[in-house]
Amino acid sequence: MEVFNIDYTLYVRDGEHEPKQATNFTPVIETAYFNLEDPQDIPAYLGIQLILEDGSVRSLTLPMTSNLARTIVAEEPRAVLLKTGYAPLVQKYIVD
Repeated sequence: MEVFNIDYTLYVRDGEHEPKQATNFTPVIETAYFNLEDPQDIPAYLGIQLILEDGSVRSLTLPMTSNLARTIVAEEPRAVLLKTGYAPLVQKYIVD
């Protein structure tokens, strides 16, 4: 499956069906914060600019976890993940 953005929203395309909207936001990583005492291959925190469907922007600093898409939704009440099954795809989009 492929994840891509159009007009500040993320869509999922599987190649067989029409693209489906996955979120009402697009996350953009601005900064990666590393803990100097830990291995440097994975950041401890991410500075994310969250661009919502209406064009508004919110900056978040979140811990780098395997549930980052769900953490974004928990931190920003206007952010919506349209299907819980899309969370891993959104996570991959963020990390990539």
